[in-house]
Amino acid sequence: MRTTLIGHEPLDLEASDGTLPEGGVVPRFFAYLALGALLLDANLMVILGVNLPWVNPALAFGAIVGIPTFLFYGANPAGLARGSERLAVSVVLGLGLLMVAALGFNSAGPHLWIQAPLGAGGAVSIVDVAIVLLAVWAWPRHPRSYAIPAVHVGAPARRVLAGATTAVAVSVFGATRLNNGLGGGVTLAGLVLVLVSFAALLLWRNRIEPGAVAATIYLLSTAILLMTSLRGWYTTGHDIQREFQVFELTHRLGRWDMSRYQDGYNACLSITILPTIFARWTRVADPYVFKVFFQLLFGISPVLVYHLARRFTSSGLALVATIYFVAFPTFLQDMPFLNRQEIALLFLAAGLLCLFNPLLDLWRRKLWFCVLAVGMVLSHYSTTYVTIAVLLGAAGLRFSVPPAWALLNSIVPRVLRLVAQRWIWIVVFAAGIGLSRLTDERGAVAVVLAAVVLHWLAPKLLAVARDHDVPRRQGWLNPPIRSSALGLGSIGFVIAVSVVWTGLTGTSGGFNRTVSSVVAGLSGHPGSKSSDTAYSLLSTAKPSAARLLEQYRRHPPGEGARDAANFYDPAAVSQYPTPVVARSRLPATTLGALVQRVGVSLPAFNGLIRQGSARVLQLFIIVGLFVAVFARRRSVAASADLLYLGTANLFVLMLLVVLPALSVEYGLLRAFQQSLLVLDVFLVAGSLALIPRMFGRWKNGAAAAVALFFLASSTGVVTQLLGGYEPQLHLNNSGQYFDIYYVHPEELAATGWLRNNVDLHAAGGSQAVQTDSFTFGALQTLELRSSGNDIFPPLVRRDAYVFLGFSNVRKGQSTVFYRGDQITYRYPIDFLDTHKDLLYSTAGSRVYR
Repeated sequence: MRTTLIGHEPLDLEASDGTLPEGGVVPRFFAYLALGALLLDANLMVILGVNLPWVNPALAFGAIVGIPTFLFYGANPAGLARGSERLAVSVVLGLGLLMVAALGFNSAGPHLWIQAPLGAGGAVSIVDVAIVLLAVWAWPRHPRSYAIPAVHVGAPARRVLAGATTAVAVSVFGATRLNNGLGGGVTLAGLVLVLVSFAALLLWRNRIEPGAVAATIYLLSTAILLMTSLRGWYTTGHDIQREFQVFELTHRLGRWDMSRYQDGYNACLSITILPTIFARWTRVADPYVFKVFFQLLFGISPVLVYHLARRFTSSGLALVATIYFVAFPTFLQDMPFLNRQEIALLFLAAGLLCLFNPLLDLWRRKLWFCVLAVGMVLSHYSTTYVTIAVLLGAAGLRFSVPPAWALLNSIVPRVLRLVAQRWIWIVVFAAGIGLSRLTDERGAVAVVLAAVVLHWLAPKLLAVARDHDVPRRQGWLNPPIRSSALGLGSIGFVIAVSVVWTGLTGTSGGFNRTVSSVVAGLSGHPGSKSSDTAYSLLSTAKPSAARLLEQYRRHPPGEGARDAANFYDPAAVSQYPTPVVARSRLPATTLGALVQRVGVSLPAFNGLIRQGSARVLQLFIIVGLFVAVFARRRSVAASADLLYLGTANLFVLMLLVVLPALSVEYGLLRAFQQSLLVLDVFLVAGSLALIPRMFGRWKNGAAAAVALFFLASSTGVVTQLLGGYEPQLHLNNSGQYFDIYYVHPEELAATGWLRNNVDLHAAGGSQAVQTDSFTFGALQTLELRSSGNDIFPPLVRRDAYVFLGFSNVRKGQSTVFYRGDQITYRYPIDFLDTHKDLLYSTAGSRVYR
């Protein structure tokens, strides 16, 4: 009887004699019957309107995500060997199935006279039909019965799993405490527990079952994500507000319709159709679809990263690479606010894992990469564009580097042999003497010295050149073109799907605008540059915040198209100054005070650590790429395709720094997070290469210690223990992110008052509401109608309502986004008190007219 293992690592659970441990056998029929019962229970709870806290979400989420995962896992179409990587890819395939099935039914609905194909009934039908069809397809591909082994988890695995599970609970409790106005000590303790658990995982990795390693990575990553995503009782963050708006539009209409809101966000099925399916089945409050379920899904990404790195290096170094992926600041601070990119990165990571699967033949690897790339295209446009740029760059390298290297190999030795000849030295020496009579003697002396040095070095360089072709001997540069995974067919397929999708949704405007901005920058009009580029090795000095605000004052948005009669007299407005406000810092702790006593400035120290860490990571990657090519003994056994992908990723990151428009349209740090899917293995190789030889056999341990320190720094453990740095949202109820992205109850109440007392949809500007851009971003899901998203005094309209949010009222501050940077200034509320009437006021909000 054919059997298989479900949910475990088959190769690692075998007994010493090769037999499977006894744990019971479940026939395929009964397994399918149990899945049907689970699906039926979830259906009944949705149809009958039963709403049991915790039970509904767990049962429904388990049905719509868990059942497709089980069916894909058993069929294993991508041919993955390890149980945990099969499980992770199966989850991603299940998400793709839900999106495509819902898209198909949504498109067919109007032709079948169904006005709300994504309503409650439609959502249930979509999932039921998709699961039934998947089950029919998977039935012959599953074994006749499943052997469930008796799993024996050792003490080290139990300890790290207990620590990781506790970290998840602590992260939820810590965020709740902060939301209730209490301190961030619990969250800080959770971060310390994450660090300790990762350290234990590294220390005991050879004594922990492979499945437990993957489970620990997932739990710790999810704990980190929840620390940020659960902040606030409403949606908190930047892009998530607009994501939530398009989700609510789809959810409310019961269908996805691009014509109702022609915007790139609305074209992302990951934040329109997918969360609508989740909301219909789980019946949780809409914000928590993004705040919880999406983070539970994105927690899988580090598991995929671990297995991808495991293809090319040891388990210990793959863990270090995974820590770098999780430790990068964007993972904690921004990814919970970028839900469309979270889902897109899942598809991309799963696709890369299949593309580099050595157990599959080449065409099947490309096939499953293309299948998963479709999910990426449907999920997020920018992730797709960056991926296409990387694939094209890698393919270009794949076709150009081997002939260029061959040409270099033929030229360099000949040049060196020529330089090594004695007569060349005599000719150059004579030419230098003759030159000394015609020109400056110092130049002639330099020529002669250069000739002497080159003549002395030439034999040594020639000896190196004869033995320098390490890449060719290692098979880097001479594999057949047809053996490359970076085929033009698969790249062309991704491009074609992207073009078709942008054409169908009419969202090519953003891409065209970005291209136009890039062309303008190349022609001498650089425009804005994201502040993220300050962390780059290629960064340059930027204007101060005060200078930028002065430029903003002189040339406000829409300056040429404004009717001066609708605004206040510039002379009157100039009486109300708006000085720049320095960003707040945490007070020095007891430990920080001790550091200051030895003459160390905490702000300077923290800034050096944060800025220095970013530059060190880039240095590690560059060195790692060089080592992966030329080193004889390599810690990363990277293939040629991985090297080309890594080089192309690095080149795209450089373009984002050099071309200002790209850095604004697609943040550098977000692109870096995406690139780490591939670059993290080179990062680890570079860190090992730069660790001094004195560490000997402890080099791997030193590299792991560096990664853990980076995790402690980027997550705020170091700065929170010392003070003297900007407060971070997941640890404090203060700081830049808290001021501009956190939605407060007073703001919600004021918005409700506006909706009840003002016709926000009336024609004409008189019914428009002005807020600062970040307050509007936080409240746009509540249908505020804005006339400019700015309350900078010169831009305040005479006839508009003015909405002040929490930071405007409580701190007297406002923030604008200008030339790629956030500028906070002191807001003159007395200007509004003088020129407008106060209609509504609380401790954290005001409305003027």
